[in-house]
Amino acid sequence: MSTNGWREQKHQEVFESVLRGLERRRALDPGFELSDARNTLKHLYIQEGNDQEGRGEPAAIALASTIAAYEHFIAEWKDAGQGDSPREPSPAAKTADRGVAMSLEIRRVANLHELKAFVRFPYRIYSGDPCWVPTLDLDDLNTLRRDKNPAFETCEAEYWMAYRDGSPVGRIAGMINHPANAKWGTKLARFGWIDFVEDFAVAEALLKTVEDWARSKGLEGLHGPLGFTDFDREGMLVEGFDEVATLATNYNRPYYPQYLERLGYAKDIDWIEYQIHTPSVIPEKVLRVQELIAKRSGIHLHEWKNKKELIGKWAKDLFAILEETYAHLYGTAPLSQKQVQAYIKTYLGFVDPRFTKIVVDKEGKLIGFGITMPSLSRALQRARGRLLPLGWLHLMLALRRPTVMDMYLIAVKPEYQSRGVVAFLMTSLNQSAIDAGVKIAESNPELETNVEVQGLWKGYEKRQHKRRRIYTKKLLP
Repeated sequence: MSTNGWREQKHQEVFESVLRGLERRRALDPGFELSDARNTLKHLYIQEGNDQEGRGEPAAIALASTIAAYEHFIAEWKDAGQGDSPREPSPAAKTADRGVAMSLEIRRVANLHELKAFVRFPYRIYSGDPCWVPTLDLDDLNTLRRDKNPAFETCEAEYWMAYRDGSPVGRIAGMINHPANAKWGTKLARFGWIDFVEDFAVAEALLKTVEDWARSKGLEGLHGPLGFTDFDREGMLVEGFDEVATLATNYNRPYYPQYLERLGYAKDIDWIEYQIHTPSVIPEKVLRVQELIAKRSGIHLHEWKNKKELIGKWAKDLFAILEETYAHLYGTAPLSQKQVQAYIKTYLGFVDPRFTKIVVDKEGKLIGFGITMPSLSRALQRARGRLLPLGWLHLMLALRRPTVMDMYLIAVKPEYQSRGVVAFLMTSLNQSAIDAGVKIAESNPELETNVEVQGLWKGYEKRQHKRRRIYTKKLLP
């Protein structure tokens, strides 16, 4: 097939697939309005113009074809003379709706083979989407397997997938974090790992399944998307659908929150995210203040050299400060020693001495730290969830020559938080970013109520570009 022939075939396949989906939704979903299609098209236009790192030709063709399908669909709807009013389904469509409802099946994930399908399901929705960033399959499997994740010592979980006519159309996890319920005095289940095609019936069936499961456990409500702990991805995107996700965050289409709100779910709390521009230089005044803080208090950076030192000498103290500092934040719960060891093994093996700073007092005791990492978003997209055969290479290259940084954790012992240690850390991280040629930093999610963290970005060139939400629903007996 010629190059042009391949392009034309790809365009036609995507165009027809998207158009069929829109026509089917219009026929079967009475809540679907012309304005919904227009809003999605608006986001697609924005997404088309937001391509700083290059999405590649296949993804560019898919996006252009999707836009063309939406434009064609909207024009036909307008030509029908129905404006923004939803069309009354035809008798044939009503019959099809009854048939579709009968063919929708929710199955509990019962073995490893099915769990792998659960992990890979999002590719059916997002493959080629330039904003979606997949997890590594192995990381997700280790989190979801009872024999791998120490959280199961104190948590319960079940997973389900939705199938229509034998094809997977959605997934969801239900979890109970007993230590979190005990800490916060709640009787709540969590939902997470939630994805579904653009079909309200699928979302409704998945969430009803978790709601029924939570009731059977004697619980009074449901909230999410959450994981087992704060180290799992959490929150549903409600703003920033045209922005690239990060390693640490979920991505979803605009219809996700729309469907949840139709099902009676309401906002519990939001996280916001910032994109921050790296300054070209550290102001001389800031450097003088940094030097003065060090002289007066004796605090200083500990220049660790290798991961063996970081893990062997500092890892447990890092997590102790983290738990102490973050204990008051939404949904947190104490970690067991086995969980701490698992997270040390999973996360600290990737950190770089340039971008992970340790601050100690004059006696050499840890009082604070900051962990940032080169963005792995594009590398994970290219790896498609797998380290082999070449996924590891994409990750290694991203770690070597970063232009975008992801900020993960900054934690300082409470008694030092008003003594300039946070500013000390930020100045050090800034200098490392400047030296490495980093242009932009992603803050990752910050609770909207965490004004102390948001205050860190005062004085920086920045934009608040994403918002993600935890939804909650009270369960009736």
